[in-house]
Formats: sequence, structure tokens, C-alpha cells
Amino acid sequence: LITRCLRGCDSPGAVHALQEYRFQQADGTFGVLEDRVCLIRDAAGNVTRILGALRNISERHEAQRALQRFARILEATSDFVTMADRQGYLFYLNHGARSLLGLSGSETGEIRHMSELHPEWAFEIIRQEGIPSAIRDGLWEGETALLDRDGNEVPVSQVIISHPNERNEVEFVSTIARDISDRKREEVARIEWANRYDAAIRASGQILFDWNSFTNEVTYAGDIARVLGYTAEEMNGGLDQFRCLINPNDLAAFDSEIQRVSATRDPFQLGFGMLHKHGHTVCVEAKGYFFLDRRGHFGRMVGFLADVTAQKHAEEELARAHDNLETRVAERTAELEQANAVIEQRARQQEAVAEL
Repeated sequence: LITRCLRGCDSPGAVHALQEYRFQQADGTFGVLEDRVCLIRDAAGNVTRILGALRNISERHEAQRALQRFARILEATSDFVTMADRQGYLFYLNHGARSLLGLSGSETGEIRHMSELHPEWAFEIIRQEGIPSAIRDGLWEGETALLDRDGNEVPVSQVIISHPNERNEVEFVSTIARDISDRKREEVARIEWANRYDAAIRASGQILFDWNSFTNEVTYAGDIARVLGYTAEEMNGGLDQFRCLINPNDLAAFDSEIQRVSATRDPFQLGFGMLHKHGHTVCVEAKGYFFLDRRGHFGRMVGFLADVTAQKHAEEELARAHDNLETRVAERTAELEQANAVIEQRARQQEAVAEL
């Protein structure tokens, strides 16, 4: 550096020289020094003095390195990252954003405003809720959508962050968005399967139950209101609430069956009566299967409750009809026997008359 300054003495335009280099600090670590040398000239332009100044710029140097690392991370991530002023005008798009939009290089291209990145409904959420909330609270997150290079909507999970200056005034906002198309497709598929499954259960007239033996909670699916008259919320309370609805005359048999399947690990199967919300008894047929946890303990029991009230009533009617039929047959048999006795008596009388 000194050599450069001395060489600059012969150059009329040379004023100063600047150099950065590492130095060992008192604690043994290495920092960065900024070494500046200035040439002082007289009126004739001759160098009369050389002034030097050293400044420790380790913190600034480290901050610059951190910014460089941060910039590399932003460019490397597949997430959609943008920066814009408070009015929504863009001044930065990362590689993930440019790739989705079909842009090349490091410029924002023809896209100037955040409104051009989103469908109209999504930008309304950002304009009315996202940016104001980020400015007020520092951060906003929600689900919106982006427009790809072909104009198709891409569902995203989006975060908007406000960045204040030294006066604590919001200078710009940044947004990070992640494509959740796969998750949305999976959610739609799960909902469709759940709807089909629920429709199948409702069509069968049965109630699906899932009892967690650890939490004692019971989850239901199917038309509970039609079978028992209760809503799903009214059925909350786990197995204890379920037992309260069992006909008291059948409660001992129910508890005995629970103990049996717990000991044998056989399927649960029992018919019993349950009290309908309107006061009458509903006959149900319960079938359930236990699932073991990793330690071999009972974790859950999943099964079905089938309303067999009509079947039970039909069986009772059939039994009564059978009893009535047997009674009528017995009565008819007695009547026939009596009639035969009368006929035989008349026949004997006629024989006696004939002999006379």
C-alpha cells in the first residue's frame, strides 16, 4: 500500500489509496482492516505529507458475508421469494419466482407489481389483509395462489414480512410462497374418500364407531341422528356417554363382552338395546375389532352399530304369529276331534236303529 502511494506521488491525479486485509486481533481471532492512505500536496502539486488511517471493518465485512450467504440461500431455494415496496411495486424476484413465471436472468422482466403475480381474488386478500397486517404486526401468513407462466393458478402457502428502517418505518415487504398443489390434491382426495365412505355408511344404515382405549374417546360416523336421535356433539363423552345410552337390562352383558374380548382378543359381537333421544328403545347389533399398538396393547376398537329394531320387531311378530298359529291348530284339532266323536256316536246310533 505504501509503495502504491509512493508511486502515486509522481501521478498528479493520485490522491489516496485503499486496501483491505486481515489482521490478528488481541483475542487471537482474525479481523478485517480497512487501510486508507491520503496524499497531501502543496499548491504546486508536490506531495508534502502522507496520512494514513486504519479502521476495523470486521463487523461490516461479516454483515456483507451474511448478506451474500442470505442471497445465495434465496436464489437456491425452490420457494417463491419476492420483495416490494409498501405500494406493492417489485424490485426483487428470486430464482424460484423467476422460474415459475418463466423469466430468465436476474431481472423482474415485464412484471412490475404484485398484482401481476396473483389471480384477482388472491391479490384482494393480500391487498386488504396481508400487507396491512404485515405492516401492523410484522408478519402475515395465509393461503393464496400465484399465476404461472401459462396463467394457471398455483395454490401456495404465503408469508408476508415487513422490514422497517432505522426510524422504525416500514421500508419494504418481502413475501415467501410455497407451492402446496400436491397437498391440496391429497386433501381433495381425502375429502372425496371420506365423503364416499360416509355416504356408503349412511346408505347401509349403520354407524361407524372408533373407540380409543387410551383416551376413552369414541368417534362416530354415519347417520347417528336417524338411528339414535342425537347429534355427534351430543354423543361426546367417550365410552361413559355410550354406556349411559345402553338399556340397563343389557349393561351387564355389554361389560361382560368388553372383558371377554379384552382377555381373548376375539372380535366384539353383541346385540343390545339403546335408549333413543325420544325415549323409545332401539335394538342394535354391534360388531367391533381391536387394533394393537406397538407394545401389543389394545389401542383402538373399530366397528359398526346396525339398527336391527325392525328385524327384532319382525321376529317378535313372527313368533307371536307362530304362537297364534299353534293355538289355532290346537283349537282346530280339538274341534275336529269333537266333531269326529259326534260322528262316531251318530254312526253307532244308526247301526242300532238298523239292527232294530
